[in-house]
Amino acid sequence: LAQADLDELVKSIASWPQYYLRILGRARAEGDAEANFRLAGDRAEATRQYLVSHGVADDRVQAEGVRPGGADSAAEVAFELVQRPF
Repeated sequence: LAQADLDELVKSIASWPQYYLRILGRARAEGDAEANFRLAGDRAEATRQYLVSHGVADDRVQAEGVRPGGADSAAEVAFELVQRPF
């Protein structure tokens, strides 16, 4: 994600106080599965830390890695808005 996209997300979350954000880090399926899972978690956590350092309350964001799926797995970060605390 681009820094500008994350900055826009910070603004959006501030205007939606009833929502919480789950950050899902994903990695490609090729290579060592455990290393990829750790990379996915690290990717999600780095995104969470960025959002918190820019004003999103720590208790409103949760980061987790997702185990790689099939061959078309992408290295990405996805977001889920939820309406209940973690």
